[in-house]
Amino acid sequence: KDHWLSAGAGISGLRYTFVITSKYVRIELAITSSKKEKNKNYFKKLLSQKDSIEEAFGKSLEWEELPEAKMSRIKYELIGVNLFDKADWDKMSKFLIEYLPKFESALQPAIKKLK
Repeated sequence: KDHWLSAGAGISGLRYTFVITSKYVRIELAITSSKKEKNKNYFKKLLSQKDSIEEAFGKSLEWEELPEAKMSRIKYELIGVNLFDKADWDKMSKFLIEYLPKFESALQPAIKKLK
């Protein structure tokens, strides 16, 4: 029933998520511990490594601190695809298969430094 699937990233409150909707498919690192200050601190530490993370990923990422919210996220998405259109399924699958492993590989060394 949900339109996302998440897996832990090795630190409590950090998780890799892929989201599929009627408008986009997205991969993200969701930073959602129980404390806003901790989330913002994690985000800023990761942001300080933005150049090396994006170089490892091979593409620019969207860095969303979301200052008013408790969570922050780093994401990469493909816009203009629709979960309910079977013609888009192959494109969405290829996006996830290609970019999800690269996303995790690019972020994981920086996440390990947060411990």
